[in-house]
Amino acid sequence: TDDQFISLGPSRANGVSADGGVVAGVEFLPEGSRAWYWTPDTGRQFITGLGVEANATASGVSADGSTIFGGLDLLPSRGVEVEPAGFAWSFETGLRVLSNFEESFLRPDLVASNADGSLIVGTARGGTGSGAAVWLEGSSIPINGVDYIESLGYRFPDGLIAIRITDMTDDGLTFVGTGFYKGESVGWLARVPSPASSVLLALSMIGVCKRRR
Repeated sequence: TDDQFISLGPSRANGVSADGGVVAGVEFLPEGSRAWYWTPDTGRQFITGLGVEANATASGVSADGSTIFGGLDLLPSRGVEVEPAGFAWSFETGLRVLSNFEESFLRPDLVASNADGSLIVGTARGGTGSGAAVWLEGSSIPINGVDYIESLGYRFPDGLIAIRITDMTDDGLTFVGTGFYKGESVGWLARVPSPASSVLLALSMIGVCKRRR
């Protein structure tokens, strides 16, 4: 029935496709965390290719259910030296490891994707800190998220700093996030102009919360 309760076992579900047919999450085991997916046909399955030596968490699913994304880091006690990273996993193409800007002891944070998972956004880290990041289909290396959005025709206002992307729409044309603007912590909404539009839309500041120093 439509209101059927489905148990996904001793785990945490973090993301679901638009039709509810694919769910992804993490199970915490004595030897570390394991990322998994669930479909009505397969039941709950661990994501292949990540290896048991990694702490892996699936954090989201694309709307069409084709791509699962998340992060992984290591269990030092296992003696494995692999850089913490993000990942995108597809039912068709398998695992793609997603890196930080530069080497870091922290994994990147992958927070959202467009409808088919060809565009994933979040925060990547490097030697000088962290920042908004975009991972494009077929690439493991992130690009600067602010540069990417502005390459689509949007312009962030001067003075907006520490920009982070926290979500995006399925069409990949509207982004939301956080930053600092004129001494305040702000939320922002950025709508990319449609291809036919020559007018840049203004940045909408929402949920302003004054930062106390």
